[in-house]
Amino acid sequence: MSLRQSITVKLFILCLPFTMQAQDRYWVFFNDKGASMELYSPSDFLSEASLERRQKQGIQIVENDYPVDPYYKSAIKDAGYAIYRESRWLNAVSVEIEHISQLEGLKVFPFVKKFQKVKSYTSPEISSTDFNDSYSFSESNYGPSEGQIAQLNGVAVHNEGFLGQGITIAVMDASFYRVNQLAMFDSLWVNNQILNTWDYVLNQDIDYGIDSIGSHGTMVLSCMGGYMTDSLIGTAPKASYMLFRTEDTSSETLAEEDNWLAASENADALGADVLNTSLGYTNLTDDPDNTHTYADMDGNTTVITIAADIAASKGMLVVNSAGNSGSSEWYYMGAPADGDSVLAIGAVAIDSTLASFSSHGPTADGRMKPNVVAQGLFSVVCNLEGGIRTAHGTSFSSPILAGMAASVWSAMPDVASMDLFHLIEQSGHLYPNGNNDFGYGIPDFYSVLQHVNIEDVIENTSSVYPNPFVDYMTVDLSGFEQGEKCEISLYDVLGNLILKREKVASSSVRLTFNEEIPSAYYLLSCKQGAKQEHWKLVK
Repeated sequence: MSLRQSITVKLFILCLPFTMQAQDRYWVFFNDKGASMELYSPSDFLSEASLERRQKQGIQIVENDYPVDPYYKSAIKDAGYAIYRESRWLNAVSVEIEHISQLEGLKVFPFVKKFQKVKSYTSPEISSTDFNDSYSFSESNYGPSEGQIAQLNGVAVHNEGFLGQGITIAVMDASFYRVNQLAMFDSLWVNNQILNTWDYVLNQDIDYGIDSIGSHGTMVLSCMGGYMTDSLIGTAPKASYMLFRTEDTSSETLAEEDNWLAASENADALGADVLNTSLGYTNLTDDPDNTHTYADMDGNTTVITIAADIAASKGMLVVNSAGNSGSSEWYYMGAPADGDSVLAIGAVAIDSTLASFSSHGPTADGRMKPNVVAQGLFSVVCNLEGGIRTAHGTSFSSPILAGMAASVWSAMPDVASMDLFHLIEQSGHLYPNGNNDFGYGIPDFYSVLQHVNIEDVIENTSSVYPNPFVDYMTVDLSGFEQGEKCEISLYDVLGNLILKREKVASSSVRLTFNEEIPSAYYLLSCKQGAKQEHWKLVK
């Protein structure tokens, strides 16, 4: 039996153990997948949830889904090279070497295409403050976190019962210090909402005793999955979560980009729906081999951006912080926020003014960034003593928005990820006139919810026609007391009253509109005494 025939291992966590101390790490790219597509079936490397996500969105299994050919890996190992990671999407492995001259030995292999150094980066900057009394508590169960959710019209989404249930969010971040102990996350553990965890820095299970950059991952998770009434309720408290530590902040540099790539491929394989990364990579190092230039921010150059766009092509919604460089010399967003399929999130204050640190666009190829914004100044997050605090950064505007996206998606799980991406953009308060500071502005997630639900109703309702309407409509009020007056009101998706009519109930009531009514989605309400009916319409 040949090596090719004998390998049938399931490939879910795509990482290999650390085998030697090395100064450098390089990607070794291959020309093709070799015999991989003959050796494996999709269920060997993709979970049932991952296959179901693709099926819902009409996404085919393609070549870059398949693992690297095991023969290629074996040949490289036999030649004395230590493989650190492998990537299905890039069709590459990373190897550890002490000097670039050692790569000469790989040139003899006809299946080797090229080499590229794996990048490493300096730590991102975040800012946080202890919770202060100037941020007054609300009367609602959300406590002081209500503002950052209400700004996105997310309370209305939650009130409809959509809190992320059935959606899985993969969080790629730094340490998740004390996530297993803080009461803020009790509901996640009790309800088995933490599905998978892995530390890609140490290649081991998550150690919740590791603290780094102010427990960045813990605070990020609290924005989405936290649940502590009268203090902090996350934007997706009923979503499921995968916690992947990809960033090493124990030294001057972060873990290399292959950690993020491995985590995102694993998230895909395990069936994640949303990826949130509250980190970004720019030119923050003096090492020319490990830095980026603005020209690299074109959506097609950095490995992490290429991987993020591939992740989006697999049906996942990829959400990323735009960056905190708005007041610095760099000024621009970092990778992978430059990806054309990456929803890059800038930061605003509670009064909707732009946070000074929020990174700007455009990308090097002229595209607008960020895509949208959410609260990132004085965001309410957990602290490590069981309470809450405020923090600054697009690190927090990103998960606040990602959680709302998950909550809306739970209402319409059959909607494709990129359709949701565009619906979020279109709900921005500046749409269609975006800019490189705010993107399309602050999204209205209740309008996203209404948009999709209305389209479902349009195909089925016979009580109101035509639907879509133009300057008139006919309403069937046979369910009301005939011959008695009804109050008919038209509202926009934000609940603003557009017009009101009083009509006598019958099976065919005609409404004619002399007013100028913009093309949009609406709610028609009819009230007679205690009886009410509602219809969702579009013009």
